[in-house]
Amino acid sequence: MFVSQVLSLFTLFLSVIVVSASPVPSFSNATIVDDLIARGTGEHNGIASYYYPGGGYGACGTRIQNGDKAVALSTGEWQNGALCGKSIRVTNKANGRTVTGVIVRDLCPGCQPRDNNKNNVDLTSGVFGQLDSLNKGLLDVVWYFED
Repeated sequence: MFVSQVLSLFTLFLSVIVVSASPVPSFSNATIVDDLIARGTGEHNGIASYYYPGGGYGACGTRIQNGDKAVALSTGEWQNGALCGKSIRVTNKANGRTVTGVIVRDLCPGCQPRDNNKNNVDLTSGVFGQLDSLNKGLLDVVWYFED
């Protein structure tokens, strides 16, 4: 019995040493913010409009076609282009239709002044058309970062 108690204590001692010797990860504020964005936290409620990029260059430096899954962010959300290439999921609040994999590829200087909401976005006509009829013109949406 004494031997089994000694072995139990020895096993406990070894597990404490192994755990305490494990490296502790360090985080910077930027890493934490990137991680939160990557996990899709943060609901963005705003108004979505649409535009016809027609193969022109977006503010992120790539050509955008009308049917591309692309979004232009407002100046308040733009972050000097730091979000270029990030993916969002956008949902029409009126009918529940959702489009995923919409890539940040442009800037929309006119989006925020509409009602001073930095969460307003401008979608390509292709994405907007998947959410509702283009005849609607504007949609009440909620969107999240996916990556």
